[in-house]
Amino acid sequence: MKFIRQIVILSLLVLGQALEVFGQDVSSDKWNLQQCLDYAVANNINVGKSKYNVENNQLSTSQSKNNKLPSLFGTVSGSSVYGQTIDPITSEFVNQNVFSNSMGLSMEMILYQGNELNLQIQKSKILEDQSQLYLEESQNSIQLSVIEAYLRALYNYEGIEVAIKNLESFQFQVEQSTKRFESGAISRKELMDLETQAANSNYLVVSAQSQYDQQVLALKQLLELDPMVDFEIEIISLDATARTIPDKYEVFSNATYFLPDLKIWEKEGEAIQTDIKIAKSNYLPSLSLGGRLSTGYTNTLSSDYVDQINGNFSRQISVNLSVPIFSKKQNKTNVAQARIRLQSNELDKIGAEKNLFSKIETAWQNATANKAQLQSAEIARDNALVSFELAEKQYDLGGLTATELAVSRNQYLTAEESYLQSKYLLLLYSYLLDFYHGQPLNI
Repeated sequence: MKFIRQIVILSLLVLGQALEVFGQDVSSDKWNLQQCLDYAVANNINVGKSKYNVENNQLSTSQSKNNKLPSLFGTVSGSSVYGQTIDPITSEFVNQNVFSNSMGLSMEMILYQGNELNLQIQKSKILEDQSQLYLEESQNSIQLSVIEAYLRALYNYEGIEVAIKNLESFQFQVEQSTKRFESGAISRKELMDLETQAANSNYLVVSAQSQYDQQVLALKQLLELDPMVDFEIEIISLDATARTIPDKYEVFSNATYFLPDLKIWEKEGEAIQTDIKIAKSNYLPSLSLGGRLSTGYTNTLSSDYVDQINGNFSRQISVNLSVPIFSKKQNKTNVAQARIRLQSNELDKIGAEKNLFSKIETAWQNATANKAQLQSAEIARDNALVSFELAEKQYDLGGLTATELAVSRNQYLTAEESYLQSKYLLLLYSYLLDFYHGQPLNI
């Protein structure tokens, strides 16, 4: 009798804790799926790195445009020479202590470099667009992970309900069986079997609640929230039977348009094609313009410092033409290597295309299979529930032993687990198909 009271008390404690979690009202401080998605996109580390990469490429594009501007720099120098030397200001041989001071302003500007500057601007813009695609890819990746984690949490939450119902049933049966034992209707062994099953049902509730808590923690860690922040999710009821499975080829067609997976490699190909043009531009001559303003002072002249600075003022302008004749075949090698990279990129693009279709086809097959399984699992669960309810009545009338009742109960719990598994796998894979299809996630 003492053991029975312990079982009942423990069951009530576990049930109370589980109901506290299961029966909480949805409040504004709970996170719904959209809030989780928005927060993950805004705060995920990989997404943050991708944003910095976009900013870096934007700066590179801006700098490639600035490279067409002239460069301007100034120089100032002073020297003191003892003995016979050439005066740096007058260019005369002198044999005395010469102190001189010179200053100048120089300018260089590239007029033509085989169109390389324009090509560099074009490549920088391509890489900037590609970095935007990488950012979109990282955002998609974290969103898919959050969706999966959120649905798994809902799945575990429903598992708590099943475990609670099982515990409540055991509490009632332990009470009824105790009365039957006291009246001599059942044996001590049969009562002890039921008590053992009741103890196991406590564990099932604790285990289900622990699995839910662990999944919520995994979602919290995925969002990279501070460990001290309280985090709860909004519990919603989802209807899996209403989900429709789109055509996988239509999904793939839309995915190639909406998703960045293939566009990344297309941009990579554009950048490599620009590299080929840049490599070829090195065969062409380059033309640059230079200019210099300079003046100076020397102590070998009798005039004062200011007069010399004004009087020694000179101007210089130059045009420089550079014609490549032989570069040890470096230009030819650069062109050949760029073409090899272009061919390799085509293979990468084909691989990415196959990988994307594989993901879509896998999601489609799983969604289709679980949709069919869900119908069967629902019938099996309903039938198992009816059988278990009848078994309970038979047990109460003495027609079944506790062991036979446990078999019926386990069959029902297994059917319920199969139903929930099919339900949430269908939801997960159908939402993945919606995502690939470019459809909004109406969860």
